[in-house]
Amino acid sequence: MAAPPVTEMVQNPLGVSYQEFLRVFTEKMEPILLVQPGLVSVITGLVVNPAADDQHPPTAVSLAQWRSLEAHEAFLQSPSAGPFFEAAKSLLRGPPTIHHYQLGSLSSSNLESRYSRIEKTSEPHDSELQPPYEAQVQAHGQDTAKIGACIEIPQQKAYISFGDGEESCIGGPSVAGIEAFTVAWDRYRVKALGSNL
Repeated sequence: MAAPPVTEMVQNPLGVSYQEFLRVFTEKMEPILLVQPGLVSVITGLVVNPAADDQHPPTAVSLAQWRSLEAHEAFLQSPSAGPFFEAAKSLLRGPPTIHHYQLGSLSSSNLESRYSRIEKTSEPHDSELQPPYEAQVQAHGQDTAKIGACIEIPQQKAYISFGDGEESCIGGPSVAGIEAFTVAWDRYRVKALGSNL
């Protein structure tokens, strides 16, 4: 049996408008990703809570599912990586935050969701992610929540809830040590298939 895919979470601090980022991502970057042998799917959106302001500049988020960490590394070593990163360079105001998580497979209902609440934390706060995860599963079903460890930082975990509205994505209480934000998803792609949301 094949190992579950790895989820790459990329937080892109934008130096351009989100609309410009999405245009370039759609026209130049996404096509490069979609021909990579190890890519399963990619979903992209904008952080809407906290809202962009002087304290929270606009940030785009992508979740890319790769068949394995090695599959993503193969892309990074391939000739395709250069044009991908060249297209990204002019869009960002700083380096992106990139981590890989063991969340299992993202289902079609996850990919078609309109919103997600994402919470990331490290020990000793990682147990704080379990109550909102369990509440999300109880209220909206097993397929609406993912929780898993970070590959690069084993003591770090991420919890992601998926829903059609912000209110359907249960988050935990605001606790120091937990990075939490809500993403409004705009588009997803599954290799040759996909949709605009």
